[in-house]
Amino acid sequence: MKNINKEATRETLKVDCNAESGTITLEGISYPQDSADFFEPISDWLSCYLNEIDSAIVLKVKVSYLNSSSTKFLFELIDKMEAYFIKGGEASVSWYYVEDDEDIKEAGLEFKEDLELPFEMLSLKSV
Repeated sequence: MKNINKEATRETLKVDCNAESGTITLEGISYPQDSADFFEPISDWLSCYLNEIDSAIVLKVKVSYLNSSSTKFLFELIDKMEAYFIKGGEASVSWYYVEDDEDIKEAGLEFKEDLELPFEMLSLKSV
């Protein structure tokens, strides 16, 4: 399975989907012109990983800004992981936020609220 590695831009996240380590790392800011176009390859990669590899997966989210359409697509990724977890797969989310960034902290808490999926909130010191 081919990994995905994209560098961050002013509008898009840095993306690292690594089949060997079983991790998806999303880092930076996200307000792409076309969120569907940006997130679709990540969603497809996750679906393939869950079907082909059938191993542990961790989503690491280290964002400083998400627009509403990015939030929607991120929720879809987490929803796929939740379904995998409920079926007995090993999956979790690590949500990183700068300790004084209430918006990103609150976004993580909102994602976590109704999930059975292990969801870890990790505070980082202000930069």
